[in-house]
This record gives sequence, C-alpha cells and structure tokens, in this order.
Amino acid sequence: MRSSRQSDVGGWSGGAIPQAIWTGTAAYQPSVSVRSFFLSQASGEAVLATTVVKRRALSPAISLLSPVSTVVRLHAYAPPLFAMLPMLLTEASDGHFEGLMAQSRMIEQLVGEQISIALQLSVSCAEDAPGLVADPADSGTLLGTDFVDYLQAQCSTWPRGTVPSDFHAPVTASAPTLLLSGEFDPVTPPRYGGDVARTLRRSRHFALRGQGHGVLGVGCVPQLVARFIATADARGLDGRCLDTLNYAPPFAGAYGWEP
Repeated sequence: MRSSRQSDVGGWSGGAIPQAIWTGTAAYQPSVSVRSFFLSQASGEAVLATTVVKRRALSPAISLLSPVSTVVRLHAYAPPLFAMLPMLLTEASDGHFEGLMAQSRMIEQLVGEQISIALQLSVSCAEDAPGLVADPADSGTLLGTDFVDYLQAQCSTWPRGTVPSDFHAPVTASAPTLLLSGEFDPVTPPRYGGDVARTLRRSRHFALRGQGHGVLGVGCVPQLVARFIATADARGLDGRCLDTLNYAPPFAGAYGWEP
C-alpha cells in the first residue's frame, strides 16, 4: 500500500502545481498527518508503521513511491548509505520501523528541499521521457514501474521544449577529457563512461571501485582532478591511488560494521 502525497514542491514558485501532474494520486489532503505504510518484502503484505509524520514538500517522482522503495532507490546512489539497508529492513521485519522511517524522513527533507522540480521536469520531459518505456517484468519488483509511470504522467501535462535531431548522437572531441564513474552508480554506470570515451580521442576514464553516483570527493579524486586541470593531460594521470578504494561493509549495528 502506498501513501499518496501532494503539496507545494520545493523549488516551484509558480503557484499550485497542475492537478494533472499528479495523475494517479488519490485524496489530496494537504498539511495533515498521515501514517506511513511499508511493504513486507517477504510476504508482499502491507505493514503499518506506528510512526506518524507530517506531509512535506517532495519531488513528485519521490513522493509517490512507498517509503521503502524511496529509501532503497536513493540510498543506491551512495554505497555507505546502502550498506545500512540489510540492518534497517531486518529491524523493520521485526516490527521496529524507527530506523527505516528516519531514513525516509531524511530523504524527504534533503532531496525535497534541494531539487528544483520545475527545472527537473522541464529537462526530463524534453530529454528523457520520450524514450522511457516501462518494462512489465519490473511490475512485481520492489521499485516496480512507478518511477517511469509517474514521470510519463507528469510529462503528459508539463510544458516541454524540443531537442535537436542529433541530440543523442555521440559527442566527438579532441579536447582532453577526464571521465569519472562509480562502479555501483545506478543511473550513470561505468559502461556509459566507456561508451562516451570511445569518441573522445584524448579521454581517460576511471571507474572507481565500490563507489556510487557522486565521486568527486572520494579518495584521491580531488588530487587527480586538480592535476588534470593543471596539466590538461588526462592520459598522463597516475590513477594507482584509486586502488586503495574499497567496498562499504554492511552495518552490523547503529555504529556501522564494527561492534
């Protein structure tokens, strides 16, 4: 069971969001307290968490998903956060929802307040939505097809621009280019960097072991980037310092892997 939420969205200053953008949601009751529901992975049955939270302004693509799928999807961007999931889901299956609910609330606050939804939809509806097709095989999974379904519903109403006919053509360049990927990035995986590098003649691509979506501040990457800017030589970079990067161990307790 999913709780539907609708509110003024952070980053949107143009008044109320058109109702059609929220196609598929039910019972808009702003500024009320709601109980959050979690899906039991084992049985698929709805489990009612005892925590009561206030409705908050969220990204539409986030707010319409269940708390569990929201935490799973967004924590996948950062392996140190994803490492908490086995512990959080185990606690939730034992009836202790506090940890999972806290992570869901944190995402609501951080992501919902940092993303300009108007800009996000203007870009996504023009560049991404036309090529999105929901895979029926995903309908029985935790994340399901909701993300694609909701984005397509939003974009059916949201005003959009047009992209050039060659928008998806590979970029070709002879300028020095440094490409950085995280091994476990769920949205721009290393194979994307490999594809891009093929048509950039002076490029260097580093795929960082055990990392997720944001890697600029990881390990020695800041030093590599500074060296690249100073020398404009991607291929001459010594990336051996990246070999020290390792995988994030799962949380064994509230303080991480160590007891």
